[in-house]
Amino acid sequence: MPLLCASTQQNSRDLTDLRSLLTEAVELMSDDPKSALSEGRWVKLICGASYQDLPRVKALCFAYTLAGVDCIDMSASQAVVTAAEEGVGAAMLLAEQVLGKALPRRPWLMVSINDQQDLHFRKAAFDATRCPHDCPRPCESICPTQAIPPLDKLETPLPSARGRQEGVASPERCYGCGRCVSVCPLGLIEAVPYQVEAADVLTSLAGRIDALEIHTNVSASSTGRDPFEDLCRRIRRQASGLRAVSVSFPFMGTAGTAAFLKSRNAVFGRCFGQDDERPSTGVLAGIEDSPPPRPLHIWQTDGRPMSGDIGRGTTLSAVKFAQVVLQSQALPWASSLVSEDEHFLQLAGGTNAYTAEKLADEGLLSPASVVRGQSDATQEKDRSAWVHGLAFGGFARMEVDRIMSQWGLGPEASLMEAPPDALLAVLRAAFGVVRPIKKR
Repeated sequence: MPLLCASTQQNSRDLTDLRSLLTEAVELMSDDPKSALSEGRWVKLICGASYQDLPRVKALCFAYTLAGVDCIDMSASQAVVTAAEEGVGAAMLLAEQVLGKALPRRPWLMVSINDQQDLHFRKAAFDATRCPHDCPRPCESICPTQAIPPLDKLETPLPSARGRQEGVASPERCYGCGRCVSVCPLGLIEAVPYQVEAADVLTSLAGRIDALEIHTNVSASSTGRDPFEDLCRRIRRQASGLRAVSVSFPFMGTAGTAAFLKSRNAVFGRCFGQDDERPSTGVLAGIEDSPPPRPLHIWQTDGRPMSGDIGRGTTLSAVKFAQVVLQSQALPWASSLVSEDEHFLQLAGGTNAYTAEKLADEGLLSPASVVRGQSDATQEKDRSAWVHGLAFGGFARMEVDRIMSQWGLGPEASLMEAPPDALLAVLRAAFGVVRPIKKR
């Protein structure tokens, strides 16, 4: 890597600065992701359920692994998971070269699936031949991932299956935020939903992922069956060794949210219940193995979906949603005091640089004694009063993309080969996202 090979005085300073940054990141890392949840210091990077820009996924995973995230959530694609693995692996290698030792642990890899139609599982599509040449193209300027290029840059894209020229030249960059749909003056853009086939995911990614996230709501399928329970039963059969199963859900009103949590938790109980009710991992030397541990249950509040990069105010929805969930007392939230509790609350949907500050103002962060492992029985009555972690998607991508753009690092650029000062700038930006929730 250039940073380690160069010998100039400036690069020597860069190496010293990098070593200092990584040392602080390591000091703030929990022993393992589960400990981070229990301490209320969990941080997850959301690459995006529909985001499949492989170079960017690799760069994000590289930067945020070094920054100390506990989990990386991504599209349920073999290619995307491979890019994530490569980014994490490169980060582990760089840390070992700089610090002389490995990072204390790798982040968990999580993929997102849906049990029915969901905002996160769609792609923008439109017929570029219908776009007026004098259109101001607000779709182009509002797209956060540059998936929609100028008309003269489309370079005669291949016609789609619908027999039209697709105006989204880089569909792998589109993660379905829908902003282009609402600003198109002629209403030409549609958001096309798709369904992730869980059976294919569980088969193709077996042994490569640590966790699954299910995006769901309260709608029933046309058959009258509960698609969420069907999906959980499939996960139990095919992926019983997962470390965690996360449920991402939208706000449904105060009463509706409480009822949702209770009903979905009942499904969890049926599908991931007592250890002796679940299948064993196999047979070793003629002796049946014991069942794998029950997966942790993470509940992700999706305050204002895919909006963390828009502005400060989006975090208010995320924080208010968390307050509703905690005040409902619908679930026994985990704490360092009650080891058998396995339910953890994590915020998403509008999280940004102000979220940790707002949570602290509202008294929703874990007490300092819990973070330091010094909690006592006097906190038992308050153990449900805090959130266990934050997930950053659009905001995390924006912070890294902003620095890469400033340094002229294009979409295909590799951070691992970036100039030393550019690499440091990107890592500082990533650590700036993670530090507020970690350093308490």
